[in-house]
Amino acid sequence: MDVEKLQNSDKFKKERAKIVEGLLVQKKDFAIFEILVSKKQGKVANIHKATLKGKEVICKVIELERITNYQIESFINQLTR
Repeated sequence: MDVEKLQNSDKFKKERAKIVEGLLVQKKDFAIFEILVSKKQGKVANIHKATLKGKEVICKVIELERITNYQIESFINQLTR
């Protein structure tokens, strides 16, 4: 089976949807605490200590004034590879 057929299969689409659902979080799911790494000049994100669904994690908080749907889709595609 070639890659294109695999990516268009229903099973692949369902598995990808599960992964994407697991990546997306709601504001109520996490609490952000101290900054561990401050963003440098020209960068758009700080690294923070946080809790996500009760577990201690490190998160990257990206501060953007505007973002397009295709940029969000591209970001999700990179995370689900």
